[in-house]
Amino acid sequence: MRVKEPRVDMSSDGWAKELVSFFKTARHLWGRCPGCGTPFRLSDAAISASAEPPRDWLRRLERKKNRLDEFEAEIAGREAEIDEREDGLHTLQQELEYRERNMG
Repeated sequence: MRVKEPRVDMSSDGWAKELVSFFKTARHLWGRCPGCGTPFRLSDAAISASAEPPRDWLRRLERKKNRLDEFEAEIAGREAEIDEREDGLHTLQQELEYRERNMG
């Protein structure tokens, strides 16, 4: 049997009412989306409250970006190692060609 979580009654929360009222009347305040740079009115922002805290999607996104940055650094390191090995092979190939030409 699942226990039902109590709901938060927003109508009894004076602070939340004042906050919503502020954003509705403060149409002169603007925000800018950090993702795309698009401006928006703060009064147009979707505000919500619930008994459960929202999932921290921003934190998950930051962790994923950090992992990608780590992978990119690892790939860059491997590419540098491969470049060094290719340079070494190229040098060896040139030495062998030089020896072959001078043996005859």
